[in-house]
Amino acid sequence: MTYPASDEPSSEPGTQPDTEYRAPHIKRARTAKQLTFIYFSILAFAIITFYLAIFEIILEDIEHLTAQNRMKKDTQVAEQQLNALWAQGHKITDLEIPPFSHVYLNLADIPIEPVFPNENPEANIAYEMEQDLLGVMSGVISDEEYQHLSYYVMHTQIELQGTATTLYLLHQDAVYEQSEDEAFQAQTKQLL
Repeated sequence: MTYPASDEPSSEPGTQPDTEYRAPHIKRARTAKQLTFIYFSILAFAIITFYLAIFEIILEDIEHLTAQNRMKKDTQVAEQQLNALWAQGHKITDLEIPPFSHVYLNLADIPIEPVFPNENPEANIAYEMEQDLLGVMSGVISDEEYQHLSYYVMHTQIELQGTATTLYLLHQDAVYEQSEDEAFQAQTKQLL
């Protein structure tokens, strides 16, 4: 028994009706060309996604290394400045190290409460925090940009007037954050 492929009979003289059976509920198999296109589209999407993920990780690692190295340098500057100020009788407990860091001798003086990954964070390691009260307070960024920036916090030991003292550093570089976002957007735009 044969079934016509369509409901309308062929009206052309000399042609025979299509007698191949095609069930209406079964889809035709995709051609090799279609399968190849689908395969390489998925592969291209996976490669782009992988590339962007690696690019983001590299940017974050560079940011962390830059912040940590800058904070180590700022520790040396803070130790010298604090010792000089304390020798003159100015017993200050916080100091700004332009352009990106603030240092504090007391944890209570920090304008935010840093949340470290564990109770005893390792000294001389920069930890990234997701809040940014520091930039808003110093007027570096507006309230609208508040949610988009992060800062780094680190604690270390310094010699202050012959006594070992804990120093807390806050580092926030709004320009680097903006550059990081622009670099990621540029890479995304290039890939698309």
